[in-house]
Amino acid sequence: MGNPNKLTCPQCFHLNEPDTAHCELCEWPLKQQTGDETVLPEKTDAAKDMPNKTGHDLNQTMAPGFDVTTEHDLDLTIAPARLAEQKQSVLETHTFNLAGDLAHFEIKEILGQGGMGAVYHAIDRTLHRDVAIKMLRPLAAASRMNTETLLDEARMASKLNHPNVVTIYDVARAENSNYIVMEWVDGQALNELIPETGLALDKTMEYACQIADGLTSAHQKYMIHRDIKPQNIMLSSEGIIKILDFGIAGLIHQQTEETADSAATPMTTPGIGTPSYMSPEQVQGLNLDQRSDIFSFGIVLYQMLSGKKPFVAENLEAVKQSICAGNYVPIQKHVPELPDNVIHLLEKMLTVQRDDRWQNSADLAAELHAIHAELTHSKNWWQRRHWLSKIAVLLPFVLALGWSAKEIMFPASTHQLIERQLAEATKIAILPFENISGDPLIQIFGNGLAVNLGSDLAAIARQQGNTWIVPSTEISRMKEVSPKTVADKYGVELILSGSMQHMGSTRLVVLNLLDGETGQQLKTTELIIKADELFDGHNQIRAEALNLLGWSVPLELTQKFQAERPQLDGAYKEYVQGRGYLYRYDQAGNLNNAMNSFQTAITMDAQYESAYVGLAETHFNLFTKTKDSQWLDAMVESIDLLKVVNPKNTFIDYLSAEAALKKGDYEKAVKLYLASISQNPWLMDAQIGLASAYHKLGDIKNAELVYLDASKAAPNNWNVIVNLGVFYAQNGDYPKALKNFQKLIEISPNNHIGYRNTAGVFFIMGDIDKAIAFSKQAIAIKPSDRAYSNLGTMLFSVEKYNEAITYYKQAIELNEQYFIYWGNLADAYKLSNNNNHLEAYEQAVIRAQNMLRIDSNDTSAKVHLSYYLANLGKVEESLYYANQVNDTHSGIEHFITATSFDQLGMIEESIKHLKWAIAKKYSVEEIENTPLLKNSRSDPKFKQLLENL
Repeated sequence: MGNPNKLTCPQCFHLNEPDTAHCELCEWPLKQQTGDETVLPEKTDAAKDMPNKTGHDLNQTMAPGFDVTTEHDLDLTIAPARLAEQKQSVLETHTFNLAGDLAHFEIKEILGQGGMGAVYHAIDRTLHRDVAIKMLRPLAAASRMNTETLLDEARMASKLNHPNVVTIYDVARAENSNYIVMEWVDGQALNELIPETGLALDKTMEYACQIADGLTSAHQKYMIHRDIKPQNIMLSSEGIIKILDFGIAGLIHQQTEETADSAATPMTTPGIGTPSYMSPEQVQGLNLDQRSDIFSFGIVLYQMLSGKKPFVAENLEAVKQSICAGNYVPIQKHVPELPDNVIHLLEKMLTVQRDDRWQNSADLAAELHAIHAELTHSKNWWQRRHWLSKIAVLLPFVLALGWSAKEIMFPASTHQLIERQLAEATKIAILPFENISGDPLIQIFGNGLAVNLGSDLAAIARQQGNTWIVPSTEISRMKEVSPKTVADKYGVELILSGSMQHMGSTRLVVLNLLDGETGQQLKTTELIIKADELFDGHNQIRAEALNLLGWSVPLELTQKFQAERPQLDGAYKEYVQGRGYLYRYDQAGNLNNAMNSFQTAITMDAQYESAYVGLAETHFNLFTKTKDSQWLDAMVESIDLLKVVNPKNTFIDYLSAEAALKKGDYEKAVKLYLASISQNPWLMDAQIGLASAYHKLGDIKNAELVYLDASKAAPNNWNVIVNLGVFYAQNGDYPKALKNFQKLIEISPNNHIGYRNTAGVFFIMGDIDKAIAFSKQAIAIKPSDRAYSNLGTMLFSVEKYNEAITYYKQAIELNEQYFIYWGNLADAYKLSNNNNHLEAYEQAVIRAQNMLRIDSNDTSAKVHLSYYLANLGKVEESLYYANQVNDTHSGIEHFITATSFDQLGMIEESIKHLKWAIAKKYSVEEIENTPLLKNSRSDPKFKQLLENL
């Protein structure tokens, strides 16, 4: 029962002292001037019409031992006549503000309640974002679980970082109530999406793969959910599955009657769950492991497939008996056409004896992905071809991949330093700061500060001449980050780790110095920095790190560090935040957030050089992502502004080189990169850029030498690994390319680029099943335009044009500026007899022309533009570009030019370019089978060309 000595606020359910006039938490008036009756919030019309519930809903979370026949009053101090009205009020739409430490939350609406937890949609007015707040109502807050149990559980859950699991930001505590602040998902619960006849099989498997991936991420961290059901699974507006309440379901839904000695006994909640979705272990009150979640997931999968629950009965006890007996209608009775492998998978999930079930979610996820790929794709001639005959696909696919990947990251040590110093050097690793609070914005600051600290220590180490710093950005890409794995990979002797925790207006920072070989903590220190004095806080962190290391700062660096102070501390705050966003540029919205932060810093301090550098880097990344020339123009403008502030800034040459490379001035780019490297020899991005410029100039030998030097200097730098792999793929060395991309997956398992590019190489080598599986893994980690386009290209190759259209459209939704996507879409439309192909070719033309305005030497844009124009019947314009292709061009460029002439009916010219393509080792089999040469194929000379081979 409720606490009769407390007064419950009917608005937020906070427990107040009996004589309290206004709620301590939300300031709601609790007593009228003329009486003792609590004032209730006004109800909306919808709430007034809501029926009162009695009994227990089998879809609602409960705990074992809860008596479903008993009404549990929340608080006896509320007038009995208004009790039903108060219970109903938690479901109302009612806007109000919280008070005290939670005053920055504005409650927009009350979404509902589960067990003893009410859920609110709120606005965090400090961080300007929507959040969901799950409030523990008084009975739960006063029951046997204590606040520390909640905090520990929420901390564990907050460490889950997976796109299919909702993020927990923070745990806010009042005297008698607890609030969990989490990611707001704009979408629909799965139970609202399942029709009476079930979802389509392909859609079911798509969602199931994402659910399994989310479960695997949590189970590998030894966390189980305990309440998997459609109501706890949402589909976001972006089409991403999100699992709610991970790690806290058993706490926030606790519903047991309070007893005299309950407060001192924290609950382990062995059997928390929802009756219709419980596992046999939950029903029996046994200890749970991940196999219990798998059983509950099986119930959800059954419902997704058929629209019906497997375990249905008139009352709770009958449902429990059915679950323990495994008594359910076989799924094939509801869905007769269901494939055997799906039936087998589901039956194994719903096995009563857990030892006979899937033993872990990772194996289940792998099988789901395999079934999904098998269901949607079948083998054809492409899969039976030898991979050496797939060269035809390579370069168009490379163009669709967008192989280059840029990340502004802390520069690693150079190969010159490593060769000279590593043999006897002291090697120190900086681990990424751990975000104790779980709040993504705190993580942004932590990332930014860790990057800045690493840069500072690297500068000091270079002055000392005997130390190599392994940056946190390198280590953050590892699959497992622990002192042992870091020491094994890098051979470090010392490891510096840190954590940050939000504490209202301050941040608690803890630094630890560990022995690299044993992992033993050698020294530790902690400091509290003010949130509004971050520059001084950074200096404090650096000073404490140096104390741990026993280092001193050379005078010139002390002056340099201090000279970086902006005129206003707010400018530094914005700069650090910008760096944090840029550190994870791959996450949606982070580039725009970084740009806004850097621009705000410059507005505060127009002389802030570092902010101009960050802004130019952000513009470059935006151009790389969107191919929109406005960002390249903005980058050049930012560089010019930086030159005005300080023409000797050492990053000007590097940034100017990046701009020159994108504009097609490759010789200028080489000179600028060399100048940049002479000033910043440790800047790895400059070395990657130099190799790319050499490659563009056709200097393959020097390009490979620069890449190999960079790889030697930074053997685990994922940017180097990607670009070296791309280099090998572009030059036909697919085994080496595959080796690099698979290495990237090993050291950075959450990096979608590794999966996406591995898929590309498998596709080229003819293993389309693996190619599709890796493409879908890339999309599951991070949906991107390139990943969608890749998958569309794979489907196009096996003549599944309508499916290819779907993925090309998704690529265009994310990036409408890339001409390749529009051209691919147009081809798929054309071959599926869809009249939209002409409009798509027009869009491709516009974007290819835009690219040529940026880089007039872009031969890929030229040959594709010729092809698009030919399909639009613009003969003279098409010939203008086609006639520029000569025997110095690549095989793929000759092949595309041949398709242009074929479309124009100029068979002689088409066959001439096909001869050049074959001479440059272009795939004969592709020429034989492509649907883009149907006119030439009927000509006797075409047959003769192939017979001569």
